[in-house]
Amino acid sequence: MQFLSLSLVFLPLLVQGIPQRSPPPTTTPTVAPTTVAPTTVPPTTVAPTTVPPTTVPSPTTSATVAPTSTAAPEPEPPVFEVVFSNLTGAINAPGFLTFALVQTVDDCEAFCNGVAGCVFLNAFNDVNGKDNSTLLTCSVYDTCHNATEATNTGGQTQPDGTVDFIKDSTGECKVVSGTAPDV
Repeated sequence: MQFLSLSLVFLPLLVQGIPQRSPPPTTTPTVAPTTVAPTTVPPTTVAPTTVPPTTVPSPTTSATVAPTSTAAPEPEPPVFEVVFSNLTGAINAPGFLTFALVQTVDDCEAFCNGVAGCVFLNAFNDVNGKDNSTLLTCSVYDTCHNATEATNTGGQTQPDGTVDFIKDSTGECKVVSGTAPDV
């Protein structure tokens, strides 16, 4: 404790006796201007390349063309198995996803392939008295169905007084990995 008190007594004396440091003087370096002599680059000469002649196979010889892309081939679209066709009723069952009007059953298959979760389609002509449209209604489902579930036969009265009916109803289920669907 005595040391601390002595230090505090002599500290002001020590501080007064020590000259304070001043910051070093700042100097700005002087840079002399320099000149750079222009240089010339000799022109570059490119030697012509020789392309070997191409041989075109004659009709009597066969030529093999190597693929130009290493990308995997696009997978084949899923195959559909016909579960029923030419019925007078449309599917009335759970698993409905959405529908569209299409020209052909092939168009309905393409539509189903574009809908997430679609595994079953029902394409049918809903004759509703409006100029006998040839468009098919394409209803798609997330579950395969069978002919016993094609119970929607129409029967709704239209504004013109006619009653709609179903004809040419086809049901198809996607075949998964070469196995027949469970319906």
